[in-house]
Amino acid sequence: MDVTASLHELLAAFTSDLKGTEKHLKQSIADVGSEFRGSHQRLRAALDEKNNGLHTLLERQGKQIEILSLSIHELFNERQLSKEQTLETACAAVESNPLDDPEIEPIDQPEDVIDARGAHLEAAIKGLNSKNRLIQWYLGMITVSVAFPYFRGTIEQIIALCQF
Repeated sequence: MDVTASLHELLAAFTSDLKGTEKHLKQSIADVGSEFRGSHQRLRAALDEKNNGLHTLLERQGKQIEILSLSIHELFNERQLSKEQTLETACAAVESNPLDDPEIEPIDQPEDVIDARGAHLEAAIKGLNSKNRLIQWYLGMITVSVAFPYFRGTIEQIIALCQF
């Protein structure tokens, strides 16, 4: 009976140790889970913030493109109007004798204005292209900074699997 009693005592001691170990493991798992959820939420908040910033930049750029498009249409319409006016003036000049009317002057001014506006518009488009490249760089850096930890974790898991 002595052996049976000592076995029961040993079993009771191991049972309490196992329960303590089980409780400690459950607490550790819960801590790791809550830490992972917190990290995940912080990462999601940072990504949402970056996404909102990029969305705002893209909206601004869309508005600038719309303004440039309107400017291009206005310049095209002005050029068409000036061509029509030039043709009308030339037709009127052909019908009348230009030597008789000293007020008729050569019409080079509207084309100069259109050329100046065209140069200004080209400079604005180049500025938008450089801003577009900058936004693309920002998107690339954000993508790399978000994706790199996942790729690193995946590579570490593959290496760990290959070591077994």
